[in-house]
Amino acid sequence: AVQSATTVAPPTVAPTPPSTEKPTPAAVRSYTVSPVNPRYIDIPKLKVHGRVLSMGVDRKNELQSPYGIYDAGWYNASSKPGENGAMLIDGHSGIGKTRGIFHDIVKLAAGDDISVKRGDGQVFTYKVVDVQVRDADKVDMASLLVSADTAKPGLSLITCAGDQIPGTFSLKQRVVVRAVMQ
Repeated sequence: AVQSATTVAPPTVAPTPPSTEKPTPAAVRSYTVSPVNPRYIDIPKLKVHGRVLSMGVDRKNELQSPYGIYDAGWYNASSKPGENGAMLIDGHSGIGKTRGIFHDIVKLAAGDDISVKRGDGQVFTYKVVDVQVRDADKVDMASLLVSADTAKPGLSLITCAGDQIPGTFSLKQRVVVRAVMQ
């Protein structure tokens, strides 16, 4: 069932640590998805290339994150590449000293490129509009499903940042990057 955009909550307390096992180059190359779904994300400035896995929400209606820190997760009730609205992709910043796929997205700036390749090979390029860091409980998830420029398809990225919440594998802040298709 498709979730209402206004009821999705950001990921909060991770009960177990994500996996730091790096997928093999062959596993990344052979990864396939349906023709219109996102397959790979590339952020040239950060030298990021990773698989985009289809994710939903958990029992608490919180956005699910990929199990591995080197994969990104597309919220499958958000837009697909090139569609109106905004595609929401989350990824881990890392665990301990091991950097995850979205570790450095806070370094992105307006004008930087992010591309998403669909299962059929078509590539959609988005330009960053803004980067924000806010407390996890202050993130408006519904706004991440709306393009920063409603005349064009959008892309929203989210990851964890800041200090660790004691007794968990979760962090207290979120980095949100909004981009618009070119």
